[in-house]
Amino acid sequence: MPMRHLVTYECADDFGRRHDVQLWQDFNTGRSPEGEVSELPGTQELRLIDGRPVGYIDERTFQVLDDDTILRRVD
Repeated sequence: MPMRHLVTYECADDFGRRHDVQLWQDFNTGRSPEGEVSELPGTQELRLIDGRPVGYIDERTFQVLDDDTILRRVD
């Protein structure tokens, strides 16, 4: 299942430091009996540029999971 980068959200923490949160998604590829190839979207992951996992709080707020830093979208 290849992961694809879908979007990057520009965010800031409570000290004003900028962080980029990336949304990645798995895609499952399959073939129909007729031979047609299709892709089905799978799970999504949020991570920082350095690969650290990020959790979703709401559409504008995220949390870095290893240190509980709250990030808010600035875009």
